[in-house]
Amino acid sequence: MDKMKLIFTANVVVIIVLIVVMFSLKGKYRDQAQLVVKETTEAYIAEVNKTLYAQGQFVDEWNMVWELVFESANKKSLNPKTLESMISAIESNYLKNPKNLEKLEKWGLKELKMRVEAEANLRNVYLGDDKVVVFDFAGDKLKSINYDALIAYSPSEKFKINEPAPFNFNSKIEGAK
Repeated sequence: MDKMKLIFTANVVVIIVLIVVMFSLKGKYRDQAQLVVKETTEAYIAEVNKTLYAQGQFVDEWNMVWELVFESANKKSLNPKTLESMISAIESNYLKNPKNLEKLEKWGLKELKMRVEAEANLRNVYLGDDKVVVFDFAGDKLKSINYDALIAYSPSEKFKINEPAPFNFNSKIEGAK
């Protein structure tokens, strides 16, 4: 009988110790899980915002390039100097809109300019790193406008937001206990 009482008492003590350990660890695991969720979520939101700003900037550049193409195609006489003045006018009209200035401030930009590179009789217009419109001049007159690359350009391929990484509660995060 004495052995049974001793075993029963030892079991009760062990169970109480395990309950105390479980409750003390529960708080640490909860804190670590909350920290992992918070930091992972903040990182994903930052990635999404960065992509959204890039998309917004792209859309505005895209609109400016299309405006240039439409105005150029409808211009009866176009030469390189006229093209440059049209580009300047489109860019300054963009900056006149207070909503655009507010967007630029959010993106950390002071202005939004079309990237145009001159090459002999050609004027190449770019969206990001991709050449999308080529103005070909013969002397001082417009020979042709090639905007096939602009028509075929796929923004959905350029801007993709990946799904967030699954939460890994075993990972070591700075500040975790």
